[in-house]
Amino acid sequence: MTTSVMNIRRGLYSVLAGGALVLGPALLAPMATAQPDPAPDCSAANVARTVSAATAAEGDYLVANPPTNSQLSSISSQPPEQAQDSYNAYFEQNPQVRDDLAAIHQPVNALSEQCGFDVAPTLVAAAVWQTQPQTAAGVDTPNLNQNQEGTPAGVEPPS
Repeated sequence: MTTSVMNIRRGLYSVLAGGALVLGPALLAPMATAQPDPAPDCSAANVARTVSAATAAEGDYLVANPPTNSQLSSISSQPPEQAQDSYNAYFEQNPQVRDDLAAIHQPVNALSEQCGFDVAPTLVAAAVWQTQPQTAAGVDTPNLNQNQEGTPAGVEPPS
C-alpha cells in the first residue's frame, strides 16, 4: 500500500473514532435520563372524562348489539339481588359480551386502582366487574358498588 492510501485510511478512522466519542454520549443520554412514569391524573375532570368515555362506548356497544341491549336492559330492571344472579348467568353464557364490556370499562377500572378510590360505573359495568373474579394482572377486582364498610357506594355507612 502506498503512503497516501494509508494516510487516507488513518484520517477516516480518526474521523469515525472522533464521531463516536462525540455522538456516543449524545445517543446514550436519553436512555440514562429516562423519567419515571408520571403520577396518574386523579383530578375530578379526568375521572369524569374517563367515566364519560367508557359510558358512551358502552352505549354504542349496546346499540350495535340489540339482543344484548335488550337482555341487559331487562336484567337491570330486576331487584339488585336477583339482577346480580341474572347478570352472572348471562355473562357466563356470553363470555365474549363480558370481555367486550370489561375492555370498554378497563380505563375506569385502571383509574380506580391507580387513584385508590371507587368510581361509580354504570349498572352493567358493575355487573361485569363483579362477574370477573380477577383482573388481567391477577388482582381481585373490587366491588365498586360498595364502599369499604360494604354499604352501597354513595350511601353513608351506619355510625
